[in-house]
Parts: sequence; C-alpha cells; structure tokens
Amino acid sequence: MAATVIELNDVGVTASTGEGLLVDSPGYAVLDGDELVVGKRAYETARIKPRWTNNKYWARLSLDGMPGATRRYRSHADLAHAHLSAVWGAVRDDTESVILAVPATFDRDQLGLLLGIAQELEIPVAGMVDAGLAAAVTVDPGTPILHLDIQLHRVVLCLFDQSDQIRRSGVFVIADEGLSALRDAWVGVIEDAFVRNTRFDPMHVAATEQVLYDRLAEWLDALQDNDSITVELEAGGRNHSVVIKIDQLAQANANIYPQIVQHVRGRTRSGGDFRLLLSNRLNAFPGLGDTLRMLAGCEVVHLDADAVARGAMAHADAIAPGDGALTYVTSLPWQKSDADPGTEPVSDTAAPTHLLHDAQAFPINEIPFVIGSSIPHDARGINLNSATQGISRRHCSVFLKDGRVHVEDHSSYGTYVNGRKVEGSSVAGLGDRVGVGAPGDDFRFIQLVNDDGS
Repeated sequence: MAATVIELNDVGVTASTGEGLLVDSPGYAVLDGDELVVGKRAYETARIKPRWTNNKYWARLSLDGMPGATRRYRSHADLAHAHLSAVWGAVRDDTESVILAVPATFDRDQLGLLLGIAQELEIPVAGMVDAGLAAAVTVDPGTPILHLDIQLHRVVLCLFDQSDQIRRSGVFVIADEGLSALRDAWVGVIEDAFVRNTRFDPMHVAATEQVLYDRLAEWLDALQDNDSITVELEAGGRNHSVVIKIDQLAQANANIYPQIVQHVRGRTRSGGDFRLLLSNRLNAFPGLGDTLRMLAGCEVVHLDADAVARGAMAHADAIAPGDGALTYVTSLPWQKSDADPGTEPVSDTAAPTHLLHDAQAFPINEIPFVIGSSIPHDARGINLNSATQGISRRHCSVFLKDGRVHVEDHSSYGTYVNGRKVEGSSVAGLGDRVGVGAPGDDFRFIQLVNDDGS
C-alpha cells in the first residue's frame, strides 16, 4: 500500500505515485437522462452527443443547479463526485493515503466542497497542495520561476517567490479560453483542409467529427518531430487524406499566443533571466515553445505528465505531516543538494565595488545605498517604479562594512539574494543578485577594475 497523488484539472483527473500515471481520465461527462458516463468514455462520445455533454463541472464546481440537470444529478458537484469516484475506484485497492493536487484557480468554497466530496467517497486525503507549486519544486532554485498551465476553459500563469522555501505569490488568468477552444480551432483547420482539397467534410457526420477529436492528440504529437504530416480519415468506404503543416495549426493560435507572451513579459524583470515551466498539457502545442523562447532571458522547461505527482511525493512530509491537520499548501521547502547554488557569495576575497541596475553602476561604500519606492532626494539610492508590487518605500540598503558588502532588509515584503530571503542582513559577493518586488527588479554586484587590473 502506498500514497497516491490525484491531480485535478478540468482537462482531466490523473492519479499517480510519482513513477508514472495510473489513471488519466478526461474531464468530460455525458448525462443522458439518468445514465451518466464520465472520463474517457464520455470524451469519446462528446461529439456524438453534444447536447448531453458537460466539460465545465470542475471549473464551475458548486452545488448550484446546472443546465440539463436530472433528479439524480442536479449540480456540477454531482458530476465531479461521479468522476472522482471513478478515478478513486481504479486506485483504491493499492492506495493507503491520497494527496490532492489542486489548480490555483480553486477558491475557498471549491476547496471545501472538494474535501466534502472526498470525505463522502471515503478517500483518505492526507494533504492538499497547489498543483503548480508541486511541479515548480522539482526544478533547481535560483532563477525566478513561473508556471504556465492550461485548463479546458482558461490559461493560468503562476508566480513563485524563493527563499528557504518556494511560495506561490501570484495567480493570473491570462486568457478566458483554453484547451477546448484550441481543440476546436485545430479541428477547424483540418476540416477546412479536407473540404478544400477533397470536398469531403468530416464535420458533416458526427461519427467522423468524433474521430477528428479522438485522433487530434496523436497528430499533434507527430507534428513535434515533423513540419507536416498526412492526416487520413475513412468514411463511406473511402479513404481521404490531406497534408497538414505545423504552421497552419500554429496560425489557429494567433489570438491566444500573444496574450501568453504579453502576460509572461509583464510578470518578469526587464533583462533578467527566468524559467518558464510549461505544464505537460502544453507540450504539444504547435509553435508555443519557439514563441516563448523569443522572450529575453526565458528558459522554457517542458514538464512531463508526472511532474506534479513527483514533486508532491518528494515533499509528502510537508504536505501531509500526519498530525491530523489538513491545510491547502502553497509553499514548500526546497530539496537542498550538497552543492546548493546561491546560498553563499561567489567570492569571499574580492568584494564588489558597484551595484548594477539597468545598465547603471552605483558605487558601494560605507554610506548606505537605499533601494525603494520613495527615497528622499538627498539620500543615496534609487527610486523604483511605485506601481511595482511588493516594493516598500525604503525597501533595503547596501553598504560596505569591515571590508564586506552587506544587504539589509527593511521591507514588509522581503529582499532576496540569489533567490534566498534576507533575514535581517546578508553578506553579498561578486556576481550575486539582489531581487526586490514582484515580478520585481534585479540588481547585480560587480567589480570595476583599472586597465592594470587593480
């Protein structure tokens, strides 16, 4: 018997031990009268029975009445209950405890309702964690981290602060259409290609329309390694085929990709390096990775389908401490390696002489150099944009003392050296970075030398 991580997303519900998916159940329900089908079977009939299909019950999880309600299934919570019951039934016999990994968009009422459903199903929930956090904690600390995920009906960006822990600091819905709308757009491209080139319309008959949606993931995977593929469909005893280019499908994303780029750029420091973690649900998106790599300083990290479960299992003691308390975890300690980067200054012997910010180098001496949003004109320091979140009027100061450079925090929000939160004051060395605010400003310690090297 072991722990199992159940990850919830309206795209689908998965169950895993961190070593591979046990269950991957699409977030679809087909309710025909009092007959309810959920998961894969529902997805495979969704285009055939569109009037009876519901794929919004996780996003709209509540006890309120829903369209198409019956006496037995009256609310989205009833559909979620049936779906979670099916997933739990598949892993119950081999599971001793469960960690629920929940999307950042769930509000307090939805979290409470989810726990009520789990209790009614007798699921032994030992802990509950933000799904993006569980994925983010699997990467190394240091560079600022953002996590991009897609749901069926929206795209979500999460920001994370780093110190001795990693903490979710911001949640942004950056598009009000998600995977469902994109699937429709991609299928529309393929349909148009068939009509123009073969005069065969696969959307004319529900059965072939369903085949388009069923095979879409397969075609997207194939386009990861090819600029174009041949798409074949059989209908009416005849085979029909067209060539689909990756650029055609990427063009169908023309409305959503710019929104993603704009929001990521707006949440990162100008000129600073950062890592953008892409949920596995985004990995096969045509052209998305190449588009995001064009952002200055952006390192795109493609997460696998087991990343959330792996991170949750690695931090099970923090998520599920076993003391009977059950909280929604939005911060976790880093797993420190023997060579944990960024915990000490780069050099103990050569002290920095200047602080670099936006191509300006400010000298460091015994008089404190103050960073904040409202520095007096007669003080040494720099005024940052007061509209930037997380910047105090007098945020922190940098000064030379006993031959070493010190960073002293005065803020309500926190000052970070190499991603580690400053507790009172900290010594900094050459190459170290000071981070303030969210998404924040970045300062770097440098040393200016003369021509003779002195």
